Amino acid sequence: MLKMKRRDILVGSGAAATAILASGSADSLDGASTSAPVLTVYTDDIPSARDLALKTVQGANSIAALKGDLVQLWKERIGNHRGAIQGYTSWSDYILMRGLGEEQGLRLRAEAQLRHIGKKPVFRWVMA
Repeated sequence: MLKMKRRDILVGSGAAATAILASGSADSLDGASTSAPVLTVYTDDIPSARDLALKTVQGANSIAALKGDLVQLWKERIGNHRGAIQGYTSWSDYILMRGLGEEQGLRLRAEAQLRHIGKKPVFRWVMA
């Protein structure tokens, strides 16, 4: 009889999630349109968030660092984006971006806390 421990399942699912995140294509964004470019945002003061964002950006997709007044940044740049938005952010940046996105009709498609990546936890999320 095959015996699996909970830890083995969690480690395997973490590796699968990392492989999907590393692909960075719009096809892998849960429920996001594949025709529109994906905007990737990240919390500027978390090095692991920046590294993940840079690894997933491809071709026509763009990237934006979250620093300074985030509401103003949303109004000037992020809110004008038409397509999916994915983020690698702190919890507080995630909550603020999610609220601003919902005000414009975007819906949360995926969220996950990425553990053991750095000293500060990073949250990966997708809105479309």
